Amino acid sequence: VFEAARLDPDPMVRTDAVRLMALFGRKGEDVARKLSDLYATADDAIKEDIGAAWAAPGVFERGGREALRVLLASQEGPGAISAAAAILRETSIVDPEIVAAARTELERVIGSGPRRNRMHAIAVAPLLVEALEKASKDDDPDVRVSALGRLTSADAPAKERAEAVDRLEAIAGRKEDARLASRARQLLASAGDVRVQAWIEEDLGSDDGAVRLAAVGALVALGRASRAAPVLADGDPGVRTRGACALLLAARLGSPRR
Repeated sequence: VFEAARLDPDPMVRTDAVRLMALFGRKGEDVARKLSDLYATADDAIKEDIGAAWAAPGVFERGGREALRVLLASQEGPGAISAAAAILRETSIVDPEIVAAARTELERVIGSGPRRNRMHAIAVAPLLVEALEKASKDDDPDVRVSALGRLTSADAPAKERAEAVDRLEAIAGRKEDARLASRARQLLASAGDVRVQAWIEEDLGSDDGAVRLAAVGALVALGRASRAAPVLADGDPGVRTRGACALLLAARLGSPRR
């Protein structure tokens, strides 16, 4: 498995191999050291998987703890973000020092730095309400919308969730930035806000293929997949194919019921 993680030409195989390696930690294998050897030359996607693997039960107790301490203290970027989020998600980790370091790292990244890293941290971190509230007032509209979307999650406090929904609805109704409005509508649909359905159906007629595809995903999230049927006749074969796949998957798995 380690050789597949290191050498396989298919990035998905390398990713699956790293995730599988984490399971060997439960059997006492020296996984943490092998992952450290791999980390130095890994791309960002594999670094994310390695960061999470170090926090896995078995791996954390056998070298993962030290690897994570070094990573959080010395590096930034996808690997550190993924590692910090994994530490906070893993209930078996009771080390106050490393838990505090992980929280501090995520709050720092959410608050400042490259947009890509900020949005990554918002997406993968547990609910850090104070940091998200600050980010929801950021000058960067993409960061602002992503933070508001995270605050609409079911585990958010009721007051903050209601305020986030109201603010997203205001953005969702804007006409001057179709992509940003589309993103807000997606997030509201994921939160089960059926009031945005009419706007989402309007997006099916957008000139922007990405917006049309986003509308399909949003209608599936609302449990209204059948309303996205016009995408099956879309003039763009890429949109038509990907939209059809989304509808077929929704039919197979069953759309969410709100």
